[in-house]
Amino acid sequence: MDAEPLPAPATLIDRLAEVVIRYSTRVQPGEVVSLVGPSSTEPLFAALYREVLQAGGHPIPRMMPAACDDLLYRHGNAAQLGYLDPLEVRGLEVADVVIYTLATVADPALGEVGADRIGLRHRPRLPLLEAFCRRTEAGELRWSAVQYPGAEAARDAGLSLDDYRAIYWRAALLDRTDPAAAWRALAERQARLAAFLET
Repeated sequence: MDAEPLPAPATLIDRLAEVVIRYSTRVQPGEVVSLVGPSSTEPLFAALYREVLQAGGHPIPRMMPAACDDLLYRHGNAAQLGYLDPLEVRGLEVADVVIYTLATVADPALGEVGADRIGLRHRPRLPLLEAFCRRTEAGELRWSAVQYPGAEAARDAGLSLDDYRAIYWRAALLDRTDPAAAWRALAERQARLAAFLET
């Protein structure tokens, strides 16, 4: 293939953002794109924001530090835990695309707060999940979730951050000259194999 030595991390993050916007979600001019993720994913989050702008879309960023979730679980009362953010609800209603940036983080709160408090937080969110699934199934909403390769994920894998990221970048085909084209070629090959297996 046309694999290259890995470029600088900033270039790899830019390539990942390009793949997500140009290939995975195919953002079109005028579309509303909700970007959701923790602040620990900021380099990727910002690259996605820029790519949405370059694609002609309207990015709506919703970034929250993981510490805020921890504080809510530890100190929020029942009403606060059950409160459904109206901005989040409206964002889901108007978005054409939702992109989640994910990060592996140490989460001491969930192990300490108990299932009842976790339930108070998640039960009111079920209608949001149902709306998300309904819109996705109807073809009204496209979405993608992309992992940011951070230190906690590397630690969980038992690798140094550099080694973990090198594996991640290559698995995402970001060592290719044109990663989006590499993903399109892979999708075409998979489609041919699937068609063959169905005959």
